[in-house]
Amino acid sequence: MREQGGPLLRGLFESTRALYGDSPEALFAQTQVIIGPIISNIAVEWTFLPPTVGPITIRPEGPPAPLSFDIWEGYLEYFFELCGVPGTVDEAHLSEAGRAAVIGIHW
Repeated sequence: MREQGGPLLRGLFESTRALYGDSPEALFAQTQVIIGPIISNIAVEWTFLPPTVGPITIRPEGPPAPLSFDIWEGYLEYFFELCGVPGTVDEAHLSEAGRAAVIGIHW
C-alpha cells in the first residue's frame, strides 16, 4: 500500500494537518476528508473518547469488498506513522450484519 497509495495519502494527510492541526484527535476527526479522494461511497464516523481512544465506524454504501476492513486497519496504522505518535489499531468488529465495522484506535 505504501508504494501505490502512500504518496497520495501522505499529501492528503499533510494538507489536512495544515488546516486542522497535527494531533491524533484533529486528524482522526478528518478521516473522511483524508480518505475520501481515495475511497468513495463510504461513510466514516469517528467518536473521540478522552483521553486517547476513539472508535471509527466504517460503512460502505454497498456490500463491503472482501478484506476491505483489513485494508482500513492498515490505513489507520499508517495515520499513526504519519502523525509520529505511537498508537494501536484494534481488529475490525463487524456490525450491521457485516455491512459496517467498528475499529478502535488508541494512543
